[in-house]
Amino acid sequence: MMVRLFRVWMILLVTLYSCATPQPPIGGPKDEMPPHIDTARSTPNYQVNFKKQEIELIFNEWIQQPQDVSKQVVVSPPIRYMGTLLKLKGKALIIEFDDREVLQENVTYTINFGESIKDLTEGNPAKDLRFVFSTGPILDSLAMQGEIRDFTTLEPVENALVMVYSKLNDSIVKKERPLYFGKTNKAGKFYIKNMRSGKFKVFALVDANQPYLYDDPTEKIAFADSLISSATDSITNISLRTFSETPPLRLLNTDAKRYGSVNLQFNQVPKDFQVAAVTPGIQVRSETVGDTLKVWYAGQTTGANWFLHVRKDSTFNDTLKLKTFAPETYLRGAKLVLQGVDSKEPFHQNPDKSLVLTFNHPLSSFDISKLLLVEDSVRQVLPSMIEIDSLNSRKLVIQYKWAEQSKYQLRFAPGSVRDIFAFGFKDTVRFNLQAMPRKNYGNMDLKIEGLDSTKYYIMELLQGETPEPVLKEFISGKKNTRLMYKALEPAQYRIKLLEDQNRNGKWDSGDYFKHRQPEPIYIRNLDPLRPNWDMDLTIDWEDRKKLPKN
Repeated sequence: MMVRLFRVWMILLVTLYSCATPQPPIGGPKDEMPPHIDTARSTPNYQVNFKKQEIELIFNEWIQQPQDVSKQVVVSPPIRYMGTLLKLKGKALIIEFDDREVLQENVTYTINFGESIKDLTEGNPAKDLRFVFSTGPILDSLAMQGEIRDFTTLEPVENALVMVYSKLNDSIVKKERPLYFGKTNKAGKFYIKNMRSGKFKVFALVDANQPYLYDDPTEKIAFADSLISSATDSITNISLRTFSETPPLRLLNTDAKRYGSVNLQFNQVPKDFQVAAVTPGIQVRSETVGDTLKVWYAGQTTGANWFLHVRKDSTFNDTLKLKTFAPETYLRGAKLVLQGVDSKEPFHQNPDKSLVLTFNHPLSSFDISKLLLVEDSVRQVLPSMIEIDSLNSRKLVIQYKWAEQSKYQLRFAPGSVRDIFAFGFKDTVRFNLQAMPRKNYGNMDLKIEGLDSTKYYIMELLQGETPEPVLKEFISGKKNTRLMYKALEPAQYRIKLLEDQNRNGKWDSGDYFKHRQPEPIYIRNLDPLRPNWDMDLTIDWEDRKKLPKN
């Protein structure tokens, strides 16, 4: 009896739940109409002298639980407690402000729901659904619109916050939330309604954690160069370009656990550093490996520590205290090695380029009388120049007029090269290479037009996604120029052309607090350069302003 009664109650409960829970209809024509508000039964929109209260928006049909609220629902000016703002009750959407929320006085608020409100049956989103109220006696009616694009690519930036401030000090973007704000759509467009008249600071932010504050220097930003005025009966139009500021140079980690080298990791690629041993008797060399400055050192000191001075113009200046290690532990098993010498195939040498050889240790000297270059196994020839690379002393550069398809052997006799640890070759080391035919390479005829002869420019030719340029040219005093490049490796290249406004030989990003926009730059991806191919190319500096085609 009890089992039968339990079954009856279960069937009754399921039936009641099914009746109480709205279900999408089965069959019939597809519902394509979005939900709309029953204004007669809902809290009146566009109120003035609004006091904090519960807002009830009743729809003409069942709706889904609001979706993607953090991205879709925009409240301007922003409120602090968004987590519990929206609740669903039958066909009604309840807007309930947190008890801790304090609304600003004499301000027009706009709640824009985006596409977060959808009907239950087909998920049709409500369009342009907004609730507007003023805490003062007047509803502000001015508007601001515009677009946000990436500074370098000019592609539209989606979901950027466009923040408008009535307080005009620069630090306001770090300290306070904006008075008004909007969010860009997929086309990078934004539209901010119900603004009052006045002068405003406009700042855009691609905000990862969305506190409406510029609290992360890695976030992309954009800013108007001057204050923006909103006048009566008009819509203000602005266009901004986003970029990331270059963070202050910082040393993140020091790895000095062994004799012979110290690895200094920075928060950016360490270029143009000067290093010197403060402690007598120690010599140093350095090279850049990714985000690390690798400092090689050799020598001996009687103290428990030695000191290394590291400097980069005015951005970094420090003397590091490093532990002294006994050199015997490292030197006992170390030796000088020419990398690539064990290859069974000869090295393929570009006939129009210098031969660059890489060693495992920095070189300190070489003896040209003990270096022998043999062409086609019989003829001894003299290189036109041999030198240790000034930027990386592990590299030895050899210039020679290589004959196409000829085979060469470079012989290093004992004592021919010596590294900073005083190691050299104990036996003769042979390096085989063959000069490739020029038809294996491509040529580029590059014309650059539309320059300002009073300004300075830098042109970089980059291969693939490699950040370091294959070729770099400095251009000044010209409106147009022509650059000819022979025997380039077949590859995918891109051109980077920039205006070097401060003449420091590199591109500089913007700086908000210095009111400086990034230096103008134009990047163009080229068609692949093929072997035995002549590429004729014209770059117009004015093309950097053209928007990409969708």
